[in-house]
Amino acid sequence: MGAPCGLGPLRRQQLAAAQVVAAMPAPIAPAAVSAEGVSPTSPMQNAQLNAFLHASLTTDLAMLKEHPSMERKITIKRETLLPKYAEYVQRLQEAGMQHDLIGYYLVWLFDAGDVGKGLELAMWCLGHGQNLPERFNSTVPFFTASAVATWAEAEQTAGRTVNPYAQMVLDAISATENPWPVPDSVTSRFYRVLGLQAETAGNLQEAFDLLHRAFELGAQVKTAFTRVEKALAKQQAEAPSAQTP
Repeated sequence: MGAPCGLGPLRRQQLAAAQVVAAMPAPIAPAAVSAEGVSPTSPMQNAQLNAFLHASLTTDLAMLKEHPSMERKITIKRETLLPKYAEYVQRLQEAGMQHDLIGYYLVWLFDAGDVGKGLELAMWCLGHGQNLPERFNSTVPFFTASAVATWAEAEQTAGRTVNPYAQMVLDAISATENPWPVPDSVTSRFYRVLGLQAETAGNLQEAFDLLHRAFELGAQVKTAFTRVEKALAKQQAEAPSAQTP
């Protein structure tokens, strides 16, 4: 039975999602996935799962759009949507299936500040050809690197460490084989924040090298670089000279 015509669009979507959920088979246990990573579920079960996820996502995305507060959106993602869809994302991953839900889940993880799980899922996406939904107009590497850079800059400002996550992403960007294709403007942010962290830790030579590379890539680091350069020169001048026997 369809939703009554007199209801609003959002309510009709909610009723449609509820009808699909009622018809859904019981969740498939992870053990039902074969060793080769192929789910033995029937085409009908897969179709029902896709129908449920489409209807449920449509409803939840419309609900998010109704909230003008970004802080409220993030709270909903962290406390409601991430727990709600966790099992379904796991099922899709175990079956090696691509689905828009995984892309949304990746974005929600970073929005909620769960950088560790976000990076883990991003790596899975890159290994399985999973893209972000079209509405984001971005790639997984660019989105992930930008999100981690923004998080790292906030952590640096707050005086907290940015590793291992910042270094992990920089390593992925700088890899010899299959490097992440991101612009210099993003890469430079990692060199900058890691350089500042090295300076704070008293590793002046490392800070000098990192900030110099950030400057080469176009980062606005002249003040920090000059400060480190002077401190390093002073440190080297004060170092005891090597004694010849």
